[in-house]
Amino acid sequence: MAASLSDHVKKIKSILLTLPATGEQGFEGLIGALLYDITGVPFRLAASGLQFGVDGASTYVADRIYFEGKRYDGQIDRTQLITKIADLARRGVDGDVVWVLGATSSISAQLASDLRTDARHRGIGIVILDWSPYGIPPFVAALASGGASAERFLVTQLKNKSERDDMTASLAAVKADALFAAQAQRVLDDLKATAVATTFAQEANTRWLKGVFGSRTRARTWLG
Repeated sequence: MAASLSDHVKKIKSILLTLPATGEQGFEGLIGALLYDITGVPFRLAASGLQFGVDGASTYVADRIYFEGKRYDGQIDRTQLITKIADLARRGVDGDVVWVLGATSSISAQLASDLRTDARHRGIGIVILDWSPYGIPPFVAALASGGASAERFLVTQLKNKSERDDMTASLAAVKADALFAAQAQRVLDDLKATAVATTFAQEANTRWLKGVFGSRTRARTWLG
């Protein structure tokens, strides 16, 4: 019996879980390669330790894209993510930037909503590439849409030939599925529409200006 789409998605996840969670040779390195393929923006990884919500950042300041990677087998604890947007703001990263979350587990609807709300308040665009339990997960759609950098990463870092062959076959099966084109387009639109961060920043600025100019006390406090 031929393997189903679900079988191929599970196979991709099982192979990704063999990668180290961090570092250039790990899941973080894969996200950097994948985002480079899709956006054309090169990335550097953050050093281990306190990272303030960022595992990697665009090499050039003008690109203003950051990402966080979570290579987990089980459910991601809310506390592992809920502070990430605030951490970005604490290091002075807010307004006209994009934060990408790549995960091998599903992000709950409530957590995704809270992350987006926090990001919107700080003028930060957010893209969540997680592992939904149905169809083609956003992360898989992104991986199957990747180009030479992601392919080269997988060939280099998957030491087991059978794993490399299985990954190639499963990604090909995902691309051949009728659901792939629409899902991949959604992912590409999210990743390439970095102007969304500017929109959020403008909304945040508008709220701030209305708050300041709507109160004599706040105007004195902020504007003297």
